[in-house]
Amino acid sequence: VHSLELGKIQFFDEAVIKVNISGKIEFCCDINALPNASTWEELLNNEVKNGTLIHDHRDKLIIPGFIDGHTHAPQAVFAGTGMDLPLMKWLEKQTFPAEAKFKDVEYAKEIYRKVVERHLRNGTTTCSYFGTIHLEATKALVDAVREFGQRAFVGKVNMDRNSPDFLIEATDESISNTEAFIQYVLQSSEITAKCGENVMSIGNLVAPVITPRFVPTCSAELLEGLGNLSLKYNLPIQSHLSETVNEVEFVKMLHPECESYSEVYNKFKLFNGRSYYSHCIHCSESEKDLMRMSGCNVIHCPTSNFMIRSGVCNVKDYLKRGIKVGLGTDVAGGYSFSILDSIRKAIVASNVLSMEGKMQGNPLTSEEAFHLATQGGADAIGIGNLTGNFLQGKFFDALVIDVKGESRGK
Repeated sequence: VHSLELGKIQFFDEAVIKVNISGKIEFCCDINALPNASTWEELLNNEVKNGTLIHDHRDKLIIPGFIDGHTHAPQAVFAGTGMDLPLMKWLEKQTFPAEAKFKDVEYAKEIYRKVVERHLRNGTTTCSYFGTIHLEATKALVDAVREFGQRAFVGKVNMDRNSPDFLIEATDESISNTEAFIQYVLQSSEITAKCGENVMSIGNLVAPVITPRFVPTCSAELLEGLGNLSLKYNLPIQSHLSETVNEVEFVKMLHPECESYSEVYNKFKLFNGRSYYSHCIHCSESEKDLMRMSGCNVIHCPTSNFMIRSGVCNVKDYLKRGIKVGLGTDVAGGYSFSILDSIRKAIVASNVLSMEGKMQGNPLTSEEAFHLATQGGADAIGIGNLTGNFLQGKFFDALVIDVKGESRGK
């Protein structure tokens, strides 16, 4: 089962998928429509003769691996707590003290291995992680991702203002450490030069992503430096945008020279086709137009939006405008590591808007939500040509699900 496009799911009752030694799909088709008009028995005999490994998953469900477009790896340690606080208080009381502990690299190594494993156990084969401001700890997150074989974007977080003394960087240090992190992930400038449209296109499982926490904690000088790094290395950008009304008002106070929150990012070359922003609940019409024109994408985090009472994002409005949308767990604003839970909450959020008369047309369907969790998410973070469904030439990032539960614990 996989999504070909928004709302269009393809089902095969009995399918054959051939994957080459590089992990890419050679074909995926119904067992009665095999290449070269061969029968299943003929194909099986030929492949066995050629030394091909055969995996029989009859009576199981095979779907693309889930794409988590937004999560905070260090916040896993307090997932499900502090849900009685609004965003800014929640950051102050819960998030910042927890993230400060990642100055201890050994602590970071211990936690990050558990975090990556837990995301994988929840079916997330591709994840876009926020780390912390700590260079060595965020390197440890990269190492953990590589150890478990997950596909991921990993970002060293940047913060040089409006942050506690125990979790803040000097501007120059933040920029230089970010470049050091980029080079650690890429290993050499030759890799960057060859990578074309995105840094995963040559087979890297892990790639760096520019990660300003959000405008309130990043000075103009820092945002400018990060924009320059994104251009220098042709890297994607992730951050937060218009999560709460108070946050939006704070940004207006900090940047009266800009017409909107989105304009601040745009001013510093951080709002383009390589960018994806989480939440985007309270974006204005002009911001949505800018998003569409620039190619910037949205990561919908419905669980977190509900739990921190940030608001309800009108995802269908973004989709109708041609803006790409993926899903994110946003741990620990979100309490669950499961994108399946995000699928459910995305449908609930859309139904809420529909019941309140705040949506034109029908609410999000299960087929559409499944798309956002797989191919839509891959498109939103810029790797839709590499993964997301089972089309020829893509990597076989997949989940084999024992719907009878007989493989539980294996």
